[in-house]
Amino acid sequence: MAVGTITAYLLELALVRVPRHVAWRVMAGALTLPTGFFTYFVFSRWFSDTPCWLMMIGQVRLAEELMERCGATGAEPWDRREQLEHVAGFPYRSIVNPCRVDLFPGRITGFWAQVEDRFGSQVRDLCSATVLLVAQEATCEQMALHLVPVVLTRNGFGSLPSFSVVLMVLACAKLVATTASLHGVGRSMAGRRRLLLAGMGLAGCSLGLLAGTSFADAHERIGRGAAFVLLSFEIFALQAAIGIAVGPIPWMYGPEVFPLAVRAPSVGLCLTLKFLSTLLFNWALGGFVLYSTFDRVWLDFLIAFGLTVVSFLVSFRLARETTCRVLVDDP
Repeated sequence: MAVGTITAYLLELALVRVPRHVAWRVMAGALTLPTGFFTYFVFSRWFSDTPCWLMMIGQVRLAEELMERCGATGAEPWDRREQLEHVAGFPYRSIVNPCRVDLFPGRITGFWAQVEDRFGSQVRDLCSATVLLVAQEATCEQMALHLVPVVLTRNGFGSLPSFSVVLMVLACAKLVATTASLHGVGRSMAGRRRLLLAGMGLAGCSLGLLAGTSFADAHERIGRGAAFVLLSFEIFALQAAIGIAVGPIPWMYGPEVFPLAVRAPSVGLCLTLKFLSTLLFNWALGGFVLYSTFDRVWLDFLIAFGLTVVSFLVSFRLARETTCRVLVDDP
């Protein structure tokens, strides 16, 4: 998942022609994130109370420190704030920024202030939004998927219902947190009600199916293999729902930053890369190595491929509508 996410955002940064040294700074910071989850995965086998959220926070800070060390000097300022404020109709400083969550008082705020002074607010907001979204995706999806082998190896297969509850909580938390962070921009949600309704509906269906799977498994109404196949479907459905409802960075900005010809194709491409990477690195390898479901892995492939195609078509179709709308007030 981390590989696909980083690849998708690297491609997105390249499409919008962000200065090369800035793109490398962002990717260098993002690459440090998965190491924290590997550490959590290893140590949680022996320590049941591993502070995984604190580890995630530490990884975000480590990413920012690495970005700060890799910063190039003497870069030409790239600031069009006044023009962007005129286009967007609201203060450009209100774009999503991780320093709103002041986990390290003064340090994160000071870091993003240095980025703004050196490169301008446009680069600062793009970098901060990228770090924030990568951290959110890695936190909920990677943690949830890493909990599978931890729960199964420690407590046996009877812990599938408890894992389902954990997965539901993480998925809901991610959907709420991401939507709330984007909604904090104010008018950035305008013209995207169909996206939100579609994503929320798909998320609701998948969460309902997840609850039903947990209940049926707890009462031994279905086999273990069928439960895992349903879980794989539900995870992919949740990811598709989150991708459709929230979308990548381009929808947050006006056409001055992301040209209309670039934004629509990048949406489906980024989603497809992320879904395919999830399939390859999490469920295909996990199915072979951890679950030994050799006769059912092809079902995971089939389900994931279908959801990938559907999410690609739906997101691309809706993206063509939303990208033609500059941020306007809700009716």
